[in-house]
Amino acid sequence: MPLPFHKQGDEAARAAIAAWRQGGFEAMHITLFAKQKQFIKQAEQIDAYLRTSAEFMGLDLKKFDEDYASTQTAELLERDQKLAKMLGVRGTPHFFVNGKRINGAQPLAVFESAIDEELELSKTLMKKEKLTGTQVHERRFAQNYESPESVAAQEAKPKVHLIPIDKDDPVKGERDDYLVTVVMFSDFQCPFCKRAADTMKDVEKTYEGKPVRFVFKHLPLTFHKQALPAAKAAAAAHQQGKFWAMHDELFANQSDMKEANAEFFIARANAIGLDLTKFESAMKSDAVANQVEQDLELSQRIQVRGTPNFFINGIQMTGARPGAAFEEMIDDQLTIAAKLKKEKKLSNAGKLYTALARHNEAHPSEIAMKYAPVKRAEERKKPSALLEKEFHDRLRDANG
Repeated sequence: MPLPFHKQGDEAARAAIAAWRQGGFEAMHITLFAKQKQFIKQAEQIDAYLRTSAEFMGLDLKKFDEDYASTQTAELLERDQKLAKMLGVRGTPHFFVNGKRINGAQPLAVFESAIDEELELSKTLMKKEKLTGTQVHERRFAQNYESPESVAAQEAKPKVHLIPIDKDDPVKGERDDYLVTVVMFSDFQCPFCKRAADTMKDVEKTYEGKPVRFVFKHLPLTFHKQALPAAKAAAAAHQQGKFWAMHDELFANQSDMKEANAEFFIARANAIGLDLTKFESAMKSDAVANQVEQDLELSQRIQVRGTPNFFINGIQMTGARPGAAFEEMIDDQLTIAAKLKKEKKLSNAGKLYTALARHNEAHPSEIAMKYAPVKRAEERKKPSALLEKEFHDRLRDANG
């Protein structure tokens, strides 16, 4: 599924098909991803570059050239693109596990869970009903597959999850008589989380002294090598009552985190006045590891896959949005919460929080609908040049 704003995508796909016709698809697949930066730079000589790759793999160059340029290869590529469109696949990577849709570069655990479940169900079907592998796939695909229309209908509604708040979670703001709970899943090495953290400081000031609490959850992404030790450093600082000081210190020094070692985190602990002996011990402790692991398991259960990710009284808001977006949602929830508290006569803040999440799921407000995930689908319809600019802007931010 070569996307139109990736200039060499079509040529790379045709090269992979041509290699496949000689049994060399896997080798070409590995080479193209391993050498992705190089072939992207070869925009003007892409055909020659791909031919060189085929020669390096020991492919028959005459046959490769013929297949690379053939109408059959073009038709095969067009067939896949039509299939993607029919299935409602708008971006890459996009997966179907026996028809179960998995969108994006998800953690390994997401795929393992889907595959393990399908293996168990498929083996049962083959044993009980004597079905072949193809028949099992057809049966499971029909049961799992959601049409683009049904996916769009689901996306049109805000996603709501009642996020459990643990007594050990870092909290800012009102701790007892709160009407609004803002939960943030964050990664200390994520550049977008840093941007969101800066925004949230202003939002927190806006609601200082008001019935709003802000709760932090760890979601260190696997491709950020220092994210997990950074999360442990913050959890270790939390044991000394200085989570938010470490939170600010880690984001302030994020640019130096890529090559970080233990000394980097000790320096951060020293800068905020922690007992270093206790800090180093806590960093290695099961208690700190369990705290981070607990948040990670929660994120997997509710399928929170990227950072930053927010839940405002259960309503999901993704990405580093401007402060005005958070304030609009919080103000809306303050109004709804005050009304529900009076109607249901709920004096317990915890019970009110549960009631609000259920209310928001059943009766989404106009503001909640405004920030529903369908907005992302609309954004994907932007002209390809604008999408490409957006992509490069994000990539530049990520690389500092």
